[in-house]
Amino acid sequence: MGSAQLYVDLIGPDDPRYTPAFVADTSTAGNKSINRNTIGSYTNFTMSASYEFDVAKAKVEAFGVIRNLFDREPGI
Repeated sequence: MGSAQLYVDLIGPDDPRYTPAFVADTSTAGNKSINRNTIGSYTNFTMSASYEFDVAKAKVEAFGVIRNLFDREPGI
């Protein structure tokens, strides 16, 4: 996964509309600023396997998938 924006409706420091005062004052009407609005890239592994066999003159396929094989959380 490549780096991405966490919240599309919030404004982070990399946006010219960002205002640090809004981050400190959560009571500000229309507060759309956030200190950190990006996530770094990370790698996720998925494993899949299938096996085809005959049962009573018919072909049957069994398969399985493990997503996020190493159970790694994104670095938020």
